Amino acid sequence: RGLVYTLEGIPAKGAEVFVRPIRDVSTPFLTDNGPSFRAECDSRGKFIVNGLLDGSYAVLAQLGGACACTSVKLARGENNVEVMLVLLPGSSLAGLVVDEKGSGIGGATLTPVIHDRDDLRRSESVAMTIESNAAGEFVFPALEPHHWNLYITAEGYAPRLSQELVPGATNCVIVLNHGVAVSGTVVND
Repeated sequence: RGLVYTLEGIPAKGAEVFVRPIRDVSTPFLTDNGPSFRAECDSRGKFIVNGLLDGSYAVLAQLGGACACTSVKLARGENNVEVMLVLLPGSSLAGLVVDEKGSGIGGATLTPVIHDRDDLRRSESVAMTIESNAAGEFVFPALEPHHWNLYITAEGYAPRLSQELVPGATNCVIVLNHGVAVSGTVVND
C-alpha cells in the first residue's frame, strides 16, 4: 500500500501502480518474470496491492508522462509496508534491438540504468524492465529526467550496456553481438 503524489504535492488520482518481484537482491535491476500486480490510485492518491508474499519488489507509478519508482522488501508475515512516491516528469525512450546484420531481436530484455558522470548506478526503476517485440522494437513510456544507459540481454547474444541515452529519443538502435557462454573456475595462486 502507499500514496502517490504529483511534484506539486497533489494526490495522483488515477495513477497506475505496478509491483513486480525482484529476482536477486544483489542485482536489483533485474526483475523476475513472475506475476506483476497492478493497482490504481484513488482520489487521495492511495493504492493497495494485495497478495504479495515475503521478498523484494519493484514499485512503479505512472500518470501521463510522469513516473516514480522505488523498491520495497517484505519480511515474512509483514503486510503493512507503506511507500510514498512523487511523480517526476518523464519522457519516452524508444528504439530497436538488432543483431550484427541489422535483423530485429525479439524478446530482448532491456533495463534502464541511471548514468552518472562519476558512477554507473543501478536504477530504482526496476519495474521498468521490458522486452522488445518480435521485430526488436521497444518503448519505455515514461522515464524520469536522467541520463540513462540500457542493460540489454537476449538468448544467444552477449549482454550489452548501451551508450548514454536521454529520454525523448525515439530512434535508438542497439546492436547485440552473438555470444557464447563461458564457464570455468577462478584460481587464486
